Amino acid sequence: MPKFQSFLAAALLAGVGLVGMASPASASIQIQIYEDGGAIPIYNSGVVAANMTSVAAAVYGDLTIIGGTIAISNAPGGTLATLQLSNFVFSSTGGHVYKFVASGDGFNSPVSPPNVFIGSSSTLNTLMGSASSTLVSSVGTGLLDTSIASAAAINLSSSGVNGTGGSSTSNPFALTGPYALTITDTITIGAGGVSATLQGGNESVQSVPEPATVVAALTGLPLLGLGVWRRRRAARAN
Repeated sequence: MPKFQSFLAAALLAGVGLVGMASPASASIQIQIYEDGGAIPIYNSGVVAANMTSVAAAVYGDLTIIGGTIAISNAPGGTLATLQLSNFVFSSTGGHVYKFVASGDGFNSPVSPPNVFIGSSSTLNTLMGSASSTLVSSVGTGLLDTSIASAAAINLSSSGVNGTGGSSTSNPFALTGPYALTITDTITIGAGGVSATLQGGNESVQSVPEPATVVAALTGLPLLGLGVWRRRRAARAN
């Protein structure tokens, strides 16, 4: 009976400990669109408790969304933490600048150690007219925050049916979870306007790979230690 009572007490304490533990961060996602440097977005999805959200086909300011603007994350992450802003077609008259912001949180993997880095890629295809874009991928502590680290900006331009693409990375940095990923894509419309543009952006966070020489050296340490031990034992025997 005393043993059972001790077991029961331990189980109750364990249960209390589990109840008191913080629950893992839930994934949310958000899209905002700004026009001509305005402080208030012409579209704001608000915080959507999901790993995916999209912008309905409609007119927002002088911007016409023809196809769905989709933001997708794989939070809580894994080998890679990823966020995508892709699959949208829009039109606009010339002389406008639009900033598309997609953000997703709830990531807790990968984290440091080892350090991590941001990988970023983007494509821009104008079906008619011309446009240029600057895409920046960032990591922050919460939705729309970019304070921890950013990859180098990707600058692209496209005219007619000529599409362009590019990629960039950040310097390695230390990261602890939970964290959020944000893609900011600023698109400048040419003077003649754009009747339809397809744009995509991708961001990933991954661990910095171990240098092969370091791995090899660490792998050989146990064998080196065994050899030293054998030599010392032989010396003592003599």
